[in-house]
Amino acid sequence: MEPTANQVRYRRWAEPQEVERELDPYGLVLKAGVWYLVAAVDGAVRTYRVSSILRLAVGEDGFERPDGFDLAAHWQDYLTAYDARRLRLQVSLRIAPALLTALPDRLDAALVRAVEASVGPPDGDGWVTATVPLESVDLAVPILLSLGPDIEVLAPEELRCKIAETAAAVLDRYRPADTSGRAGAGDLSSSPADRVASSARVARTTKP
Repeated sequence: MEPTANQVRYRRWAEPQEVERELDPYGLVLKAGVWYLVAAVDGAVRTYRVSSILRLAVGEDGFERPDGFDLAAHWQDYLTAYDARRLRLQVSLRIAPALLTALPDRLDAALVRAVEASVGPPDGDGWVTATVPLESVDLAVPILLSLGPDIEVLAPEELRCKIAETAAAVLDRYRPADTSGRAGAGDLSSSPADRVASSARVARTTKP
């Protein structure tokens, strides 16, 4: 059966958000529970999220799929290019040995590959340094905090301070109150974020 072009109405991020396209469908890909359509439009192969297709009509005109087109290989190339565009924040990390072996179960595959490609020799405590690309400071904070105390951000300083502030806020939320319902003695001299950030700077300065 000859494949036929599809007329679709699609919602995207850029303006205008709703656009009409005539697509030559090459295949469907399922990633993390989300379906994507790989299709050609005006001779270029592009990727469309199926859930963003508002309307689809099967056309009458046929098309020829390129000989030798490999959907799996195209998808891998697409993911690599997508990560290169998306992950622009370079983060220097110090990683404990136990976490290093568990990273494939804790992080996205692209980040694990970045660690493997940049990891340095272990220090006296067995910890290693590596550089990973992340999308932004705000999005990096929950990812790195989810790894617990077995990872330390060395740079950039903005991310290091943001993690210290977030950790201090969590600590303050769970801090036992005294009988008056206020935080314990000594907590009025500085904010929790200031104390944790200061401790982090001291620890990094005194590290051999």
